[in-house]
Amino acid sequence: MKTKVQALSDQSPPALANGIEYQAFPLSKGKILVRLENLQDKFDSTAAPSTVNLVTFAKQFWSQANGGSQSPIPKISETLHDGVVDKFKTEWFAQKNQQKSFENVKMLPMGIRSFVIDYNWYNI
Repeated sequence: MKTKVQALSDQSPPALANGIEYQAFPLSKGKILVRLENLQDKFDSTAAPSTVNLVTFAKQFWSQANGGSQSPIPKISETLHDGVVDKFKTEWFAQKNQQKSFENVKMLPMGIRSFVIDYNWYNI
């Protein structure tokens, strides 16, 4: 009996709006870098900012990757595009732009944002 195995990138979680794509990169066990991209062109008349519930996305991503098991509570932080530097630890950005919640992440047309999702933070 053959079973079809789908890659995670083939199963876009419902938390993503139309035009939003993601790439995920493993950083360590239970920790991933997620890069979100809004592929809408800002010069199109129909292009508009989209919102993403990153908490729901992180839980669905875990569930898909782990055979449907329930996700631990993820710790999410926004980073610069390299995934190394926490965006809010850079003084020039943190003064006005502190993200309080990751349930309504605004994605502008042609925008790219990077986040580190840590599923193991509660074990520390």
